[in-house]
Parts: sequence; structure tokens; C-alpha cells
Amino acid sequence: MQFPLLKLRLQQETAVFRNPLTTEIIETYPLPPPSTIIGFFLSLLRYSEPRQIISNVSIQGTHESMIRDYVWFRRFSEAENRFEKQQKPILIHTLLNLQLVLHIQFFDSAIVEHVRNSLMNHGFLYLGRAEDLVKIDEIKWFEAHDLHEQELDTGRAMSYDAFVPNKDVEDLRANGIPYRLSTNYTLQEVSLRKRELTIRECQWIDALFLEKGTIIEPSKPLQQDSDGDYIWWCMQNQDLLRV
Repeated sequence: MQFPLLKLRLQQETAVFRNPLTTEIIETYPLPPPSTIIGFFLSLLRYSEPRQIISNVSIQGTHESMIRDYVWFRRFSEAENRFEKQQKPILIHTLLNLQLVLHIQFFDSAIVEHVRNSLMNHGFLYLGRAEDLVKIDEIKWFEAHDLHEQELDTGRAMSYDAFVPNKDVEDLRANGIPYRLSTNYTLQEVSLRKRELTIRECQWIDALFLEKGTIIEPSKPLQQDSDGDYIWWCMQNQDLLRV
């Protein structure tokens, strides 16, 4: 059974989607990774633990600029249950005036109805950091359709920045910036230095970041929504975690 797909247009004045491999300098992804979108919906539906609610997501958008800001950082000592006195500056990359276009596919009709109700009766929403509030510009339910080969031009410009899975980029004959993105995750108990910790264990996908204006030459039909926006499903051919 085909469930309706959700399209969201979101705004954020500031946003940081931290690359987990960065420490001294907190670098941000140019768009939120799939795991951040999953976390957004878990928060929206008030789930305290990870659940399988999203089967696929397409992530696109643009931002006006990026600033580099310094904050003072103090390490917390669990042994002494207090912050250490020594502090140091940390550089954070922050996106400004982010516009997002998201397409989401859910697992079943029960989740679709829960999301419908929650989007109409939500409080303050954020994406990424708790201080980066989200403004919802559009909520739309739709069915995707294929752009057939006879409708394809020899060259089309990307309307937005987008994460495109590696296997799809080959069909577009385009170059981009490679990223490894986190998707579904589960909570795992681990032992570290005689302490029991709960960590997130993620699945990962390889994708390319294509900038707005990049010329693509698709050799296969593409998917579009009812507004003519392309859909770049990020989580195809992935073994889904059952929680």
C-alpha cells in the first residue's frame, strides 16, 4: 500500500548540524543529515527512544551565508561533578537564514496520522541545536511521479543545494562534495573506563552535496513532487534497523 508523502518547507535563522568528526573546530554540514530529520520527528511525536518511523527522506535547501563564531568551552569532570576551571575558545561554523525543502516517506498509515495531528498542534520546534528554532512555511501531502525520458533536457540546473546518494549522482553526470551521513540509529550500552554508557550506534550512507545551480544531465527518469521539485531519496537500498 502506498502512503502519502510529506513535503515540508522550513526556515531557520541560524543552524548548526555538527559533523561528529570535528572537535577543536565545530564544523557544520551544509544541510541536516537524515539522522537529524529522524530526531526532529521523534521529538515532534514525543518519543523518548528511537523508533522506526521514517523509511526515506530527501533533503534540499539553501542558506544565505555562514559565520564563524567563538564560544568559551569548559570540560565537565564527572569524577568531581563540576566544570573544570580551565576554559578555551571553540570555533563554531553557523549557517544563516536556512531554507529547507524536505520530502519524507513514513512506514505506515498510523504514523502518517500521528504526524498529521502533531504538525497541526505543535509547540516550539527546533532542528539541530535546541536554540535553532524552526518556522514551518508549508505542510503538504502528495504523491511522487516520474519525470519521463522525453521530458528530460540535455542540461538542468539544480534549484536547491541537495544531498544526492552516490549511485544517483552517476546517472546525473555531475560532480559534488562527498559526505558520509548518519541515518537510523539505536541505543547501545557500552563499558568505558569501568563506566556504563549509552551511545548511539548509527548506520551511514555515502552521498554527494550538489550546490544550487549545478548542471545535471540525467540519463534516467527522475522523481518530482506536484510542485516540480526533484526528490533525492537518501536512504534507498539500506538495511533498516528494527527497534
